[in-house]
Amino acid sequence: MRYWISAVILTALALTPAGHTQSQAETTFAERTLAISLHTRCDLFSDVEKAALEAARLQARGVLLRNGTSVRDLQRFTGDIGARADTLACSDPQTLDIQTRVSDAFAAYRLIPDMSFPADTFAWEADRTALLAETDWVIVQDTEDVRVGIAGIAGEFLFTIAPMDATRYSAAILVLRDTERERDIYDPTADGLFDGPSEAPWARWTPPEYAHRTIWAQARITGDVIEPLTGVLSGIAFRYSDAAAIALSQLDPRETARIDFLDESGELAASHYIEVGDFGAALSFLQAVLPEDQQRTIN
Repeated sequence: MRYWISAVILTALALTPAGHTQSQAETTFAERTLAISLHTRCDLFSDVEKAALEAARLQARGVLLRNGTSVRDLQRFTGDIGARADTLACSDPQTLDIQTRVSDAFAAYRLIPDMSFPADTFAWEADRTALLAETDWVIVQDTEDVRVGIAGIAGEFLFTIAPMDATRYSAAILVLRDTERERDIYDPTADGLFDGPSEAPWARWTPPEYAHRTIWAQARITGDVIEPLTGVLSGIAFRYSDAAAIALSQLDPRETARIDFLDESGELAASHYIEVGDFGAALSFLQAVLPEDQQRTIN
């Protein structure tokens, strides 16, 4: 990781994670973080332009963390970028050049219909065209056992979980690392020495039992209305409050979340894992095309 920031020229807003090297991710992270730092002081961009910058910054952050960059190194790098931003006046030619380049690039960026945000095993698929559908996933991760993401039903976009089996679960609980009680990601595999959970042997960083939080679904939906989400008429889906999407987006992109399904008697019936990955970047990708008075429509 480099701890110097040279003159920044923004060349594009979107970072496609696949195929990007460490140096490319560093450059993208530095460019977008510098632009956002300047915006905080100089009010350079609209909300949707800032969302586009944040999507690219989060993608780059995910690439760097998955490539082995430590959180501490990223924090130090961010501090260096902030110090560089503090040296630029709002009227500085370089500041104004960044503002112009972001605005120009955004015109093309908002025309991108969909984008994939891959992690190690799965990916978040974001589809802007689905915003117009009556019922569809606008962001989804499909593990074959469960589909998770942001689903729109009659114009309401909420975090949603849909199991892929035919079991009529009574409840679905999202289990996450409690970042207040455990600040670092938890690795029960001891750096790969032991297998991950039996339900997901690929999962390395999981919510610790000694420091986890649970978020319960606020509604259970069945029937024809959710067939586009589950692919079957007899499917079931669970809808969550804004807290679920916000909490998931704030986790480390390397870790996982667990979903516990309860049977009709309230007993644990099944558990499945999903990757956190670049969920936050996928959210920002969608928010970048919403009118500014609808920025909280997707949560």
